[in-house]
Amino acid sequence: MSATDGSWAQGIHYGACYVDGNDIPEAFVVRSATGLNLFDKPFFRNHRNWVLHSSPYGTKSPFGDVVRKDEPEDLDRDRNMRIARTLAAEFNDPMRSGTPTP
Repeated sequence: MSATDGSWAQGIHYGACYVDGNDIPEAFVVRSATGLNLFDKPFFRNHRNWVLHSSPYGTKSPFGDVVRKDEPEDLDRDRNMRIARTLAAEFNDPMRSGTPTP
């Protein structure tokens, strides 16, 4: 993961899997257990926009091993929207609809 721009070197699908399945839940646990707020890091501040700009609503990542016939078409979109909404709520961002901020 990039330390500042919010991107994920392995692409949209892997980034969403790791951030949704590991990083966000672990950030909540770390904050609860230690008081350290990992959401203050630039990565989390910028990841929402990277996801939404890289995979606009209604699109599917059409390359690499992401294209799988056994996954529902909306899996990536739903995961990306969940990430966007979770981070928007965490930052008290009024744009909770999933619309990227400028």
